[in-house]
Amino acid sequence: MTSKKKVLFELFTVFAKIGTFAFGGGYVMVPMIQKEVSENRDWVQKDKIGEVISISSSMPGAIAMNTSVYVGYIVAGYPGAFVALAGCILPAIFLMLGFVIFLAGFQDAPIMKAALKGIVPVVSGLMIVAMVKLYKSNVKDIGTLIFCIISVVLGVIFTILSINVIYILLGCALAGVLTLTSSLSQFALTKLKEKK
Repeated sequence: MTSKKKVLFELFTVFAKIGTFAFGGGYVMVPMIQKEVSENRDWVQKDKIGEVISISSSMPGAIAMNTSVYVGYIVAGYPGAFVALAGCILPAIFLMLGFVIFLAGFQDAPIMKAALKGIVPVVSGLMIVAMVKLYKSNVKDIGTLIFCIISVVLGVIFTILSINVIYILLGCALAGVLTLTSSLSQFALTKLKEKK
């Protein structure tokens, strides 16, 4: 197996594993993606994984699929993006077909209801793990910590007030632009002072 084919096969198997075992989707997959992509393989540096997740979650679509395409592209270009995406979605397709074919008649069975209730706290725990890992890899100064605290407080307020997600995204984009421009302004002022 050539080096290129080996990389593509590895991309497929890694994202197939993530797609198979990350029950709950979305941010539940983040710890698995981080472990496989950053810790087990050096496809994305540990300090850059937060950026990958942020970019992937800001695009339309499921975060796991967006991340698979992004990482696949970084590793092996367009073929890598396609193979990683296929690995991410094929297990879900086959599992859903299996559920529909074999378990459709059992959805009201007490054992199925109990199993699904048991999965809810696990999914919640995985989301908390994802949040903690993203916090550790991204919060490196007091400014970022303040942004995290503001984000959590605003998230709670927006949830209580049932504010549309579009307004939240627009507000976050505006805050990001203001932060960047103020950082650039400070950088420009520092350079001007150095010249004097």
